[in-house]
Amino acid sequence: MNRSPFISTLQLGTLWLVLALCGCKASEESSVQTERLAPVELEATVDKAVATTGDTLRFEIRIDALKGLTLEYQEPGSQIMGLRILDSGLEREGEVSVSGETRVRQTHWYTLRGDLVGSYILPAMQLSYSDGAQNSGEVSTSEIFVEIQSVLPQDGSAQDIKGLKPIKRVERPLPWREIGIVTGILLLGLIAWLIYRRRTHNHVKIPPTPHEVAYAELHQIRKLPLTTAEERKAFCFAISETLRRYIEGRFDVAATDMTSQEILRATDPIGDLKAYRSELDAFFERSDGVKFASFPCLDSDIEYLYETVLSVVESTTQAPEEVPTA
Repeated sequence: MNRSPFISTLQLGTLWLVLALCGCKASEESSVQTERLAPVELEATVDKAVATTGDTLRFEIRIDALKGLTLEYQEPGSQIMGLRILDSGLEREGEVSVSGETRVRQTHWYTLRGDLVGSYILPAMQLSYSDGAQNSGEVSTSEIFVEIQSVLPQDGSAQDIKGLKPIKRVERPLPWREIGIVTGILLLGLIAWLIYRRRTHNHVKIPPTPHEVAYAELHQIRKLPLTTAEERKAFCFAISETLRRYIEGRFDVAATDMTSQEILRATDPIGDLKAYRSELDAFFERSDGVKFASFPCLDSDIEYLYETVLSVVESTTQAPEEVPTA
């Protein structure tokens, strides 16, 4: 049986269509296989290869690696020479699926500026990877050249230094408010100083008289402990020094530098002390015996020594002279 030409043509067309579809499917499968990425993809880019001293550059290093790989690398930031790093950071894009594989992507970025005109090299980044078994390797980026140009015109018409402008007088009104405040402060300070000076000159400090000093010392001596022999001996030293200082200040006799006998001879001509000649003699005999001969100091001796000094001071007290005020 003969087939018609139409049926034959239709059969041939169908066959060619089936063969074409099979070929496209095989091509797609081959393309998927060829698009499979390496374990680690590394790329370095810069947004401007030529910039001026006023521009900023963005230098990026993108890492695309299989999930689970251990990456070891050193950031190139410390190797960037000549360009100033204004800012830097790390952007993590997370996990993505490519051709049935899970990959991790991240980007190191740097914002740079060139302050000086010239050519600079952005360093390459070295990266090694391993999955802990046999899959390991190294990848690196290439160096990038950057040109920094001047912002000044190339024809040399720019002038870094301009001529001086003519002097212009600036008319400023007098700051009357500030002048008034300063003047007021100075006047107040002057008035305060005058008041202080007047009070200081009118107030004349009168030094204490010999009998006032003696009374104060006797008051303190009365508080001394007298329990042990050493304490009684210290009492004799103190009461003797009080009498010596009083005689020296009241009668102008260097009693603090004299012996007891020298004091008696020096005070013998003094009329105010003639009535106490025997008391003074007995005073020094008892006090010197305790101080230098280790004689016992009895309660009666303590009372006698104290009362003798008190009587001498009371009977020979001289009223202070009035000091005229200015």
